[in-house]
Amino acid sequence: MIVRDEFLWVQKYRPQEVSELILSEDIKETLTAFVKKGDLPNFLFHSQSGGTGKTSAAMAIAAQLNLETMLINASEERGIDTIRTKMTDFCSAMSMDGRRKMLILDEADHLTDISQNALRNFFEKFSSNCCFVMTANQAQKIIPPLQSRCAVIEFRFPKDEKPKLALNFFQKLCTILDREGINYEKKLVQHAVVHFFPDFRRCINEIQRYSGAGTLSDKILS
Repeated sequence: MIVRDEFLWVQKYRPQEVSELILSEDIKETLTAFVKKGDLPNFLFHSQSGGTGKTSAAMAIAAQLNLETMLINASEERGIDTIRTKMTDFCSAMSMDGRRKMLILDEADHLTDISQNALRNFFEKFSSNCCFVMTANQAQKIIPPLQSRCAVIEFRFPKDEKPKLALNFFQKLCTILDREGINYEKKLVQHAVVHFFPDFRRCINEIQRYSGAGTLSDKILS
């Protein structure tokens, strides 16, 4: 399991089940079906912006299925050496309970072409022991041979679902503030949701940033 940073609200309150994710209904239904089946494919989760729940979705699936998980930030560790060492060590070793593991390549669109080409055989070599999840904001930077080895899911927010999703996120933010004992005016939370939607990560971080004194500051309006 991934160790969570309890100081960052975005980590502390990260969803632990697919049902807790704030996503369009069709995406949640698709992910729920995979969880129920239990036999996960490789995934490419992509969206046009960050903070939309791609990594959270991967972690929620792993948490719900109690999978041993490794997360690699590909924007920081993009070289072939990472694949040959860190990833190989994780993917080649059996999990404690003998089940498949999950390796999450966050921001995989930052991987070099050499690394991406190396991953083609890597995915197949360790498929019996590990499923792979890539997240990306620019799916076109993921080479077609890798995309063809994945279930590709675009994290988008249909216009007719946006009001409901925004309301759900507003309610989640209020719950976080209540649990943290923060005094707040709902209009300030509403402003944050309207301003940052659908970048949920940025919104939570800004709410935490302006709650340091125990009250949500109206400076969040600036």
